[in-house]
Amino acid sequence: MKTIWIGVATLAALGMGLAMTNQTDTVIAAGPHGQPTAPSKTNQFAASLTGTVKDGVIRQGQGELVVGPGLIQRFEYYLATLGEQPLSVIRHRIEQDMDQELLPEHALRGKQILVQYLEFKTALAERGKRARLESQALTFESAKARLMSIRQLRAHFFTPIDSYALFGEADQIDDIALAQMQVEQDASLSPVAKSQQLQALVDQLPANERAAQQAATSHAALAQKEAWARQQGASDTQIDALRTAEVGAEAAARLAKLDQEEAEWQRRIAGYRAERESILQIGLAAAQQQEALQRLRAQHFSDQEQLRLSAYEGG
Repeated sequence: MKTIWIGVATLAALGMGLAMTNQTDTVIAAGPHGQPTAPSKTNQFAASLTGTVKDGVIRQGQGELVVGPGLIQRFEYYLATLGEQPLSVIRHRIEQDMDQELLPEHALRGKQILVQYLEFKTALAERGKRARLESQALTFESAKARLMSIRQLRAHFFTPIDSYALFGEADQIDDIALAQMQVEQDASLSPVAKSQQLQALVDQLPANERAAQQAATSHAALAQKEAWARQQGASDTQIDALRTAEVGAEAAARLAKLDQEEAEWQRRIAGYRAERESILQIGLAAAQQQEALQRLRAQHFSDQEQLRLSAYEGG
């Protein structure tokens, strides 16, 4: 399960500015006291983690815990299940990982950082609520102010050394994203100059993040070409040929499979919504209605799939 990097524009719009690194310290989980073990593809902690591998490397170096982005990635791997599991259970599970993978004194240090991180996240959420109430337009200046505000808040919870170790790469990427926003909003730049400056900023990114952005740009460009081709009446065969030319036969086959899966999902959703609407129109008592709706969900979807349903239940 990969941690997703959230760009500064999105963070600023949400009133939050903590970017989680996309540096996938792809995990080989550690065994007792940090000895490597093979990653498990099963996860009984929460349905949404089924089939995933733990994010984040928890390790110890020369006599001390290695403080770095891997810790945050591990915290966020479990914190993503908030709603499926209460925070107290999630915290206990993270602490179990540290007990299993670290020496006792290093596990204690990791747990202290976890407490600091949770306190920071709580304060960040409160600040985010206030920022959303202000509903300030997203500009370079407002995004910069919010990001700086969040870093100042972070300084109340972490020492400068720990803050740099945990968030230094994230800060670098946020700063570049902020500079990209400034370039995008600079009306004095010609299209050519703007493109050159944006590319220069991309070149400053860490290699892994640069590759991720380039892949995202490539996928966006392909999607635009596909949309245009479909508007011109392109067949599925022609779309497949376009994809093959752009990304190769193997990737084109994966995209075709995803198309099939999405079409099947939409078919199931359409059937579910029709049945759901029928239940809502019957006039059942509130408790009976909820029971009937839950039976309908369980009939059509797995526990993990049900987590996605709220997006389709409006209206």
